[in-house]
Amino acid sequence: MRRKILFCGNGMSGEVIPLLSNEYEIAVITEFPHDFGLSQANVVFEANSKDSADALEAAKKIWKGGFKFEAVLSLCWDCPESVSVIANFFNLKGLPIEVSEISSDKYLRSQKFLQNNILSPKFFKIDTLDELMLLKENINYPIVLKPLNLSSSKGVIKVESEEKLIESFEYAKSYAITSSKKSILVNEFIDGQEFSVEGLMINSILYLTGISERIFEYHKYSPYFVEVGDIIPADIDKSTEIQIQKLVNDAAIALGITEGVVKADIIQSKLGKLYVLEITPRLGGPRFGTEMIPLSNGTNILKAYIQQLLNEKIDMKLLTPQYKNYVINRSIFLEEGVISEVTFDNTFDQVGFYDFKWWGITPIEAGSKVVRPKYGCGNIGYIISYGKTREEAIANTDRIENTIKFKFLGAEDE
Repeated sequence: MRRKILFCGNGMSGEVIPLLSNEYEIAVITEFPHDFGLSQANVVFEANSKDSADALEAAKKIWKGGFKFEAVLSLCWDCPESVSVIANFFNLKGLPIEVSEISSDKYLRSQKFLQNNILSPKFFKIDTLDELMLLKENINYPIVLKPLNLSSSKGVIKVESEEKLIESFEYAKSYAITSSKKSILVNEFIDGQEFSVEGLMINSILYLTGISERIFEYHKYSPYFVEVGDIIPADIDKSTEIQIQKLVNDAAIALGITEGVVKADIIQSKLGKLYVLEITPRLGGPRFGTEMIPLSNGTNILKAYIQQLLNEKIDMKLLTPQYKNYVINRSIFLEEGVISEVTFDNTFDQVGFYDFKWWGITPIEAGSKVVRPKYGCGNIGYIISYGKTREEAIANTDRIENTIKFKFLGAEDE
């Protein structure tokens, strides 16, 4: 008999649900009820999964409807507080609500890092422009302003000089006021290479499943943080991997995360120092831990995590790499304009092709307007591809991207 699980939040990663449905009955609380794969779920309930009150009400209705779930988790979506609230109400295994709250608040999280000697960027919190201006004499530029609890770099901006301080504050604040927490975090800017790290905490020990190199369009979209994608695995030596694993393990414990998944953003400065930028108790997304890392090394952190939540014996083979492929997740970026035509020239038959997906709910087509992105990974679509070597994966991705053609009104082909 299949056991029942509830996904609270779906970060556009529903492709894994048909695979899981062979072993589990699945309910999903989501803002994206028409995402790929959700048709294979037993229950799909449209609600705001990031609002813990809304999410709990949705979970109660799902339960009352006869779906008695035994575990709750997020599917690559930034809603750990909602997951904890639901787990607490139904007496299921999960993180304490306080731990999820701290992990979701950039200021509280940074305080915990500071208190526990975890190397992370210097910071302070402000609520008003006046507070920021009082501190301006002590600022060493560049700095980064960011809302406390938004994801995908929404409202995040790099400030190069005092001349840009006021307009940068106004930009960050315009996003912060749309969230539940209105303050702004001021961070020192660390110049270096970012990594995404994922693993499962078991009895306070991190079992690392993957590290990716994060690729940003720092210069093209400056002062905003727009991400192109990932290269998995990261091009680092074993010593650096061990250091990253220890840093993430220590940072997770500092936040009170001793069990469950962790997704961390780490940066290595030009001088070689490793800093924690963020740790959150969820899988990375979209599709990072559910498909990309498994494609790269054969691990299956999602299944291991479900086993942990169901109090089953964890199959440690699921957390052990079985092989090595190089996997690339690359977003497509276009200049601003109105699309007149989109064509795919044997895209899906290319060597190394895994998948292509539009970022929006509806595909880009004739009449679609392309705007300049200020956060996230743009607004077009992304490619997942692979190869046996890093060079082969990059070449495959370049070739695949070139088969996707866009025409603009009043312009030549892109």
